Amino acid sequence: MSFEPISIKIDDLKLFADVAFAIDSPFFINEAVKLRKQYGITEPLGGSSYQTWAVEHLSEKGIKILFKQVSEIRARMILTANYQEVFEKAVFGCDIENGDYETTMLINFQKLPNYLSYKLPISEMYAILLSPQTRYDDVKNTFARYEKLMASFREKIDTVNLFDNYNQSKSNIKTVRKWYWIRYGDVVSNRSEKPKTYPEILKEWGRKCPKCEEGHATAGENARCPYCRITDQNILEKLVPEYRKRLRQP
Repeated sequence: MSFEPISIKIDDLKLFADVAFAIDSPFFINEAVKLRKQYGITEPLGGSSYQTWAVEHLSEKGIKILFKQVSEIRARMILTANYQEVFEKAVFGCDIENGDYETTMLINFQKLPNYLSYKLPISEMYAILLSPQTRYDDVKNTFARYEKLMASFREKIDTVNLFDNYNQSKSNIKTVRKWYWIRYGDVVSNRSEKPKTYPEILKEWGRKCPKCEEGHATAGENARCPYCRITDQNILEKLVPEYRKRLRQP
């Protein structure tokens, strides 16, 4: 079964990178393909509702089992429950949009987010409870205590994967992700045993330019084109392996 790159329509580059490193993971893709075969998800849903699809095609028991399986995949990748919506959408091939994944939320305990209904490991998530009497310094001091607690988790092999390495990523994460899928897309979908070469990536990337045939009118226009200005193969040879290295694994 083929597997397409999931459309990530998230503006914040840090959040975009968190999501991409999770759902582009070979482990996740392999598990998602298994679930699609098991439940008869034959086409990516794109902008359609996966909840509606589930209600129309599965029994109530089947829905619970499916989403429990998705949660188990996320847990095996040691990713926190705020990724749950992302994983559910990705399994169905739905677009990931702004608001589907957040690292920080202001929670009213009378209306908890859906992902907190999942059983969370003790180390996963904490909340700072605010009251009308809370001062800004109180929040800073409480967060400092949280940071000390997280420092111990960073030192443990079974919890270190909770933390991301986005700080080493570049602002061109969205472009690098496209290069990654050009190189490995056919391998992921079992259409080829070998990834495309970097010269092939450059050639395919250049063909995406609307003016690839007639060329740009000026050198300045060419330099501003996101497709034509990339001519150095060394850039791809450096950034694509870096991207692949950051993909999440169990």
